[in-house]
Amino acid sequence: MGLTLIIVMVCTACLTLSYYGLLLRGFLREKKNSISSFNPEQYPSVSVIIASKNSGEQIHHLVQKILKQDYPSFEVIVIDDFSTDNSIEKLIAIHDKNLVLLKAKHDAPGKKAALSQAIASSKYPILLFTDADCMPQSDKWIKKMVDTLLRTEDKAVVLGYGPIFPYDNILSRFARYETFLTAFQYIGFAGVGLPYMGVGRNLMYKKSVFESAGGFSAHHHVASGDDDLFVQSVVSGSNIAVCSDPDTFMYSNSKTSIKDFLMQKSRHISTSIYYKPIIKLLLGVFSAAHILFYPALILVLLFYHQWVIIAFAIFLIKLAGQILLSRIAMKRLAVGDLLVWTPFLDFLLFGYYISVSIFGLFRKNRW
Repeated sequence: MGLTLIIVMVCTACLTLSYYGLLLRGFLREKKNSISSFNPEQYPSVSVIIASKNSGEQIHHLVQKILKQDYPSFEVIVIDDFSTDNSIEKLIAIHDKNLVLLKAKHDAPGKKAALSQAIASSKYPILLFTDADCMPQSDKWIKKMVDTLLRTEDKAVVLGYGPIFPYDNILSRFARYETFLTAFQYIGFAGVGLPYMGVGRNLMYKKSVFESAGGFSAHHHVASGDDDLFVQSVVSGSNIAVCSDPDTFMYSNSKTSIKDFLMQKSRHISTSIYYKPIIKLLLGVFSAAHILFYPALILVLLFYHQWVIIAFAIFLIKLAGQILLSRIAMKRLAVGDLLVWTPFLDFLLFGYYISVSIFGLFRKNRW
């Protein structure tokens, strides 16, 4: 039995490191944004769209920040998706010709109905999305996302990045690590020609792409998926670009309780059953490797002392490989400080995969 556990550890470690190697290969293909080389006259007008539901003061701060973006022509559309607080009412006091306030007409699960209505009302050919609980870190957010779109004529979708504000607690560190790992995966897969998702808090695409795809009709029966399922329905290896310039990061706060965090993540991964088979296989292999590796390690340490040195060596090799293969991406995606926490956070990831699956069984289709 001890030998069997060692074999499990070797196999899962090899799978994990191969997976990280694939992601790094794709990640390094993504070119960092340089200083804008376009004239102001060349920039297309942009519609920034935000769906808001009970967003409190945050939506007010976000809108004010976006209205100060250094970009020649844009509008900010905020659509109130049946809020029960007064968050949208406070926006009325902002007198800016670029701000458009809408009220959703259909109270449906998820954000797709509200987003579709906002898109239909938008005036401009480029759509840029974020969430009400986010905050841009620069006034170059719009400009550098558009720069990425304009690099070549065939680009239609730009995947941005939305990190988590750092706080000095375990939940915040793990939320940042999990957010990084998700970005490492979708950026890495996009780089090897397997784009499968973006995040709604930082996503850009041409309005013509939305219209030609029939909007969200291909997955209208799924409450979530306005970002990942839509991206899968419209992208190819050639029409997608990734922007990881720090000036385009859209930060947000992590949940303050483990329960809220797990419920949020179970909602996010609920769409994964609709992913393409190759993506489900790759993501499934990665999570399965994590779920199997640590129980095998623990069992060896507890019951098979003759194999402890070998098991510990496998653990160190796996850990060192993960750190080396993810180091560049972690630094570029603003979580370089978490490198020293990798052993602990990687172990928590094992429990996370199990817990989020359990929470998903009780998840309701809601915001």
